[in-house]
Amino acid sequence: MNQTEWDILEKDFYENLKSYFDELYESVLILRAKTEENDKPYVRSQLCIAFIAIDTFARFNEIFKGTRGDDLDKNNEKRFKRWVKEFILDDDNEVFKSMGSRFKMNEDLFWKLRNSLLHFYSFPKSIDGQRLGFVYNVPENLHTKVKREMKQHGHNVKFVDSNFLIEAIFMSFTLFMSKLMEQIEASPDEYIESVKYAYKIVLNENMKTLQVKN
Repeated sequence: MNQTEWDILEKDFYENLKSYFDELYESVLILRAKTEENDKPYVRSQLCIAFIAIDTFARFNEIFKGTRGDDLDKNNEKRFKRWVKEFILDDDNEVFKSMGSRFKMNEDLFWKLRNSLLHFYSFPKSIDGQRLGFVYNVPENLHTKVKREMKQHGHNVKFVDSNFLIEAIFMSFTLFMSKLMEQIEASPDEYIESVKYAYKIVLNENMKTLQVKN
């Protein structure tokens, strides 16, 4: 492969990667606008899309860490949690860093919530007697007050701001891209082989939408 062929391949790979991000994130924004316009709870759907984004990019992350073949589709939990720890629960993630007390999830809770939402479109069972709840567009002091009132009535609920959570998830894509740029400098040969391998997967598996006119 000459330089021109490589430049075309690399450019097309990144355009496809960006298309994954754009479609997922824009879908969240559409649902968020509908939620605010109609006051309908599309929060679960937004979260499902965000967790699908983690699954999608965590798979690419494994490729750039050298995983190949059948191993790429094994141990989904491990690769999912690795993405969460490396790109979300990290102070380099600006949204996570700014969240403070609004962010109350570790990688284990991420995984449990992901499974409950994607498989049953519901919240996980109580964990150590505590249920999980989501708020959005609510001031911190207000949902702290609601939590206190619920606890007084026997309901122990951990509230997480869904908008902040989703933004932190999509911010992780930026950190992933930064890691790829570092790999170009540190291990260019590994980077090139990973792009080639990932590009073959994109060509075989990426979904395209075609408009058919009568």
